[in-house]
Amino acid sequence: FDKLKKSVLQEAIQGKLLPQDPADEPASVLLERIREEKQKLLKEGKLKKKDITDSVIFKGDDNKYYERIDGNLLDISDEVPFDLPDSWVWARLSSVCNMFTGNSISEKDKSTYFTGVSGMQYIGTKDVGFDNSIDYKNGIAIPEIFLPNFKIAPSGSVLMCIEGGSAGRKVGQTDRDVCFGNKLCCFSSFGGYQRYLYYYIQSPSFVESFQKNKTGIIGGVSVNSLKNILIAIPPIKEQVRIAQHVAEILSCL
Repeated sequence: FDKLKKSVLQEAIQGKLLPQDPADEPASVLLERIREEKQKLLKEGKLKKKDITDSVIFKGDDNKYYERIDGNLLDISDEVPFDLPDSWVWARLSSVCNMFTGNSISEKDKSTYFTGVSGMQYIGTKDVGFDNSIDYKNGIAIPEIFLPNFKIAPSGSVLMCIEGGSAGRKVGQTDRDVCFGNKLCCFSSFGGYQRYLYYYIQSPSFVESFQKNKTGIIGGVSVNSLKNILIAIPPIKEQVRIAQHVAEILSCL
């Protein structure tokens, strides 16, 4: 199953799983909309200036890949793992999604304030399964009075373990707003289809990039390193079709 799943996901993110539809709005238009959305969030104080890098990646007439970033032009051909269909674009993860880690809770506080109470559910690394499941019945919740001290992963966002033995191997998608642990990273798309993002970060290409960025004795990847990883972006309608098709195939395996 695992080998087949990897193969399906790799085909999907290279645009080889389904034919492209010329009627689809190209991914470059989606990225432009995401840029506008981020500026809006910046004005509303929901994003910080440091979270916005002005990066545009394109293929030159010489067939090399270039990144225009904050006014500088860089040749990034060595970083690009494969060519994309014409309607797709490469982007840095930070260009298309908001990424942040959660909050740790000490065992003492957990038992004193957060066990057997009503509030927003708290998800730790152990609650995300290797089978992509999320255990919401762990008995840990954050009452409303404490919520200002916690980061929240919005419903539909992707949680991935980025530190320790299960780093890069535990990935789940939330079906509700949750608080979450400090070894989990939340990926919340600015305008793409979340399910496509969920499948992308399980693909062999992404996993390889993740492993390359691992540091430290316990093995982990910093959020800043994650933000720099490349993601292949299809047109939004194709993202939906890909995610649905992948789900259908995986349900049959």
